[in-house]
Amino acid sequence: MIKKLLPFLFIPIGILSAQVTIKSVKSFAVGTDISESVTMCATPDLLFFGSNNNSTSEGLEPWVSDGSTTGTRMLKNINDSYRHSNPKWFKQALGKVLFVADVFGATTTRTKLFITDGTDAGTVALCDLSYNFPASVSVSTSIFYGKEMNGKYYFSAETDAEEAELWVTDGTPAGTKMLKDIYATTNFASFPKNFEVLENKLYFTAKNDVYGDELWVSDGTEAGTMLVKDIYPGNKGYVTGQLIAYKGKLYFAAADKDANKGIELWVSDGTAAGTVLLKDINPDYRDASPKEFYIFDDKLYFTATNYLSGAELYVTDGTANGTVLVQDINQGTSSSNPSSFVTVGNSLIFVAKDAASGSELRKLTAGSQTVELVKDINSGTLDGVHKTFYADSRYVHLGRAVIGNNLIFTAVDNANGYYQVWISDGTAAGTKKLTYNNVPGSFVVGFTVFKNEAYFFGNYYTKYELYKVSGIVSGIDDKKLEQNKYRIYQQNQNLIIENVEPASKVTIYSVTGQVVAEKIQLARNILVQFPGLNTGMYVVKIQYNNNKSTQIISIR
Repeated sequence: MIKKLLPFLFIPIGILSAQVTIKSVKSFAVGTDISESVTMCATPDLLFFGSNNNSTSEGLEPWVSDGSTTGTRMLKNINDSYRHSNPKWFKQALGKVLFVADVFGATTTRTKLFITDGTDAGTVALCDLSYNFPASVSVSTSIFYGKEMNGKYYFSAETDAEEAELWVTDGTPAGTKMLKDIYATTNFASFPKNFEVLENKLYFTAKNDVYGDELWVSDGTEAGTMLVKDIYPGNKGYVTGQLIAYKGKLYFAAADKDANKGIELWVSDGTAAGTVLLKDINPDYRDASPKEFYIFDDKLYFTATNYLSGAELYVTDGTANGTVLVQDINQGTSSSNPSSFVTVGNSLIFVAKDAASGSELRKLTAGSQTVELVKDINSGTLDGVHKTFYADSRYVHLGRAVIGNNLIFTAVDNANGYYQVWISDGTAAGTKKLTYNNVPGSFVVGFTVFKNEAYFFGNYYTKYELYKVSGIVSGIDDKKLEQNKYRIYQQNQNLIIENVEPASKVTIYSVTGQVVAEKIQLARNILVQFPGLNTGMYVVKIQYNNNKSTQIISIR
């Protein structure tokens, strides 16, 4: 029997470590307040986050790290003495990093938008915000969820003078300003949100007293910021949730209840005439409430509700006929509630539940329409994957990270009830928990990929500190063999590599860096025995003299 290999992903990579481990990056004197500060972000050279290292002279301030203990330092002491600036919502934009922090004055406290280049001198305030920001504004409208377009960053902001409206910055104080007051009535806000860029135009949802919540567009000027279409006529507009660009159009959820349609899947080409209902998934006045839009395998996947099947996984190719239910995972009218889509290797990984298991990892392999359970981590109907994983799929800063063909996330099994760091290659055998010095973490959050490692805040002893998951197979080899000279295929329990130079060394690794098999071959054909080989992802590394090349293969 021949086991077919999926199409090869030709990626030259190096084996950086033989074992995946959790390492401590920095132990802070006080520990980190895990609130919005966990929204770390990374540039190629630095990791940005908030922390507190000294209870007498420093409060919770912005920090940076180059990945080493000695290279982890406070970026700027925004407030003297032990007064927290509470930095939050770190976001890479305009070649730098934006964040929000509180600044204490002699008599008042101001919340300000900052920009930084990673130095003390290069960390400057751009504008004042309302002191209540972002508490007075929905999380989805905060600066963190803005969009960059044509060298400027667009976002929602609230000041003492104006409620939440559309703002823009070019990275300078002079170039940071309100772009348009969409809801011009005093003490009312338009709450711009769900930003998306398509063909050099910014699309978003906003409301005012004329149209209600509808789809808007901007070319970056006040005059060019306008309504696309009044979908639900009058001030009752109901465009809700995420906008996503796919195949040159926008897809989103909206309702036209005057036409007896609930919240359904809509599509827009940016014009009023081209903004139409794509499909009435939950017929008549019922709401399908499509959400969690995610592009995978050249298709658009999302979650939607139908009165016969509940909230389940759907897919569209951009046509009404091509918008269909993928699988009723939790069969019947009960919902599986798929969420948190992420691509790992050649699989779409997400969280869903069924009658036999709680919220656990599921996968859909490219080219397939069958959803599989990856692993029932917390056996039975209890949830295994932590709720920070299945926040909205756009907001990946809390619950998971992807490095190579590995997913790093937080989960709990029934061994001790603690949430810990887990790693998965998309197979049951390759889904394992990681511990730090054999100590279970009580809670971990904030995964951010930096220099091929996943950084997070964890509480392994008495306070939250900065840690990283290290040793995952990744990286680029400087020298590589010409891959078209050889071919790899599997027959029965043998992995056969043809047309490789004599005296080549072949090493097979699991995705966690463990050596599965190794052989030095004298003949041109190489035969490596794989007794009891499991399905999943493997790394085949071929070395000849000083050259080396690697393929990631998926066996099913």
